[in-house]
Amino acid sequence: MIGTIAMIALRNVTQHSRRSALVGGAVAVVSALLTLASGLLASTEARIRDSAVAIFSGELNVHGLYKPSASRVEPVLLQSEAIAQEIKAVVPEATLVPRWVGLGTVSSPASAARDLIIMGLRVESEPRLKKALRLVSGTLADLGQPGAIVISEEWAKKLKVSVGDQVVMTGINHRRAYNAVDATVVGVAHNVPGGLLSFVVLASETTVRELYGFGPDQISSWQVQLPEDADLGGLQERLHRTLESETRRGQEPLEEPWPWKKLRLEGESWVGSRLEVTRWDQEVALQAQNLRMIDALVRLVGAVLLLFAAGGLMNTLWLAVRERTQEIGTLRAIGMGRGSVVMMFVFEAFLLSLLGAVLGAVLGEAIGEGIGHAGVAVPEGLRLMMGSSDSLGFAFAPRATLSALLSVAVATTLPSFFPALLASRIPPVVAMSKD
Repeated sequence: MIGTIAMIALRNVTQHSRRSALVGGAVAVVSALLTLASGLLASTEARIRDSAVAIFSGELNVHGLYKPSASRVEPVLLQSEAIAQEIKAVVPEATLVPRWVGLGTVSSPASAARDLIIMGLRVESEPRLKKALRLVSGTLADLGQPGAIVISEEWAKKLKVSVGDQVVMTGINHRRAYNAVDATVVGVAHNVPGGLLSFVVLASETTVRELYGFGPDQISSWQVQLPEDADLGGLQERLHRTLESETRRGQEPLEEPWPWKKLRLEGESWVGSRLEVTRWDQEVALQAQNLRMIDALVRLVGAVLLLFAAGGLMNTLWLAVRERTQEIGTLRAIGMGRGSVVMMFVFEAFLLSLLGAVLGAVLGEAIGEGIGHAGVAVPEGLRLMMGSSDSLGFAFAPRATLSALLSVAVATTLPSFFPALLASRIPPVVAMSKD
């Protein structure tokens, strides 16, 4: 019986080819747009993640928060080597990368001082950084030299400097005294997805140690680099529990950059040392929030488009019921039940929706791949809003595409129940006698 119903539905779709093409085409357009939007968001999120875990963060981070007084907090992790051993005991597969952080200003002879986060690192132990950072000029290997810094192309223009030029970095060291160091620009880098270099200057470890007065066994944080399939939420909780002790409390993760985090913590009354374990997405919370807002907007627009497509399909089926009243009556007279009539119309709608959704998904992926290969430039406004890189990119995961495809097919099929129920309630005698 089901096979017969399917054959009748398929025949009706092919017989009314023009109407079927219009409805299926509308569904295909919606499916293509949603596929493109989801692919763009997935690509942008992946790019931001790759940039974040290469430059700004690990998959997890263990930050030190030291408050010698209630109104003062420093990004200092005391006894860093001992803490590293504790981290490795929990996640032996992790790679630990040290970072040093401070707030300061950078000025040049041709420009006034600019407020920036100054991040110190050991470039020889940063393979991810070397892979992710694209230099306009200079050599990243030179970042290992004392007094060396790498800045973004944006900041090079603001400071009016290039590779080889001298700048002065100032900051308040851990003894609450103003300090200044001379630095040399050894590299100018393209900004990265998420705009993470818009507020950060990369400096050699020795430069930041000299500027802020870090002790021999002191860093700001351990970046915990993990495989992509690691359970970050579970490992974050385990590290938080393990690293807490009677003399060392854990800090609940604060999803904001260090300058805002510093202001918040300086308003709290506790004194001493705390550890904060964060995920990469909590380190780039602003970019993640932008992505969530755009995702919500895409879903809203998608829902409106689906509503129009579903309305068009339902209207088409209303017309089909009116045109096929006698056919319905004949089928009822020879024994087809009401449920079978409903199933016939719903299957017809599902067939149209599924074909349109599949066509749209294939079309959307093809367009996305074409745009990606063409290297279409991202407008500046969109780049800042989405944290995208210089060119548009799309990432199509089979599971996500299949989920979107089925969602479109089901969402546009559901309204077909109303005309299908109407058709099933037509009395056979009335239907067969209708002229």
